[in-house]
Parts: sequence; C-alpha cells; structure tokens
Amino acid sequence: MGAVWQHNVAAVEAFLACQTQWRWVPRYGARDRAAGLDYAGCDVALRHAGVAVTPDLWEQFQVIELAAKAALNEG
Repeated sequence: MGAVWQHNVAAVEAFLACQTQWRWVPRYGARDRAAGLDYAGCDVALRHAGVAVTPDLWEQFQVIELAAKAALNEG
C-alpha cells in the first residue's frame, strides 16, 4: 500500500474487508445512491478477516466510508 500513510493502513484494510457491504437506495428514473455500509455485514466481514476493531479504528473507518460514499454519489 504505497500510497497509504502507515498510520492509516489498518483502517484501509478494514474498509477493504467490507467493500461489498454497501446499501443502495433505488431511485426511480435516476441513478441508485449509496446510503452507506451495512454495519451488520461489516461486523461479520471484519470478524472473518480477523480485524480487531478499536474505537480509533472505527472512527478512521467511518471517515473513509463517508469519503467513499460521497465519491460513489457524485454526478
């Protein structure tokens, strides 16, 4: 992970473990919108990936989620 600062690596790895857990809101006549990650699904994914979630890691994870959600919903 050359482009990720070392102190963010754990949060990025946790986010990537949950990358398939997005919830989408269908919109008639428009693009679906990302609502956010399904935290129940993320809990399972993180446990299976062996990730110990600390409050600090969770905070970093949510920052990544919000940025990804904004990027997914652009346009």
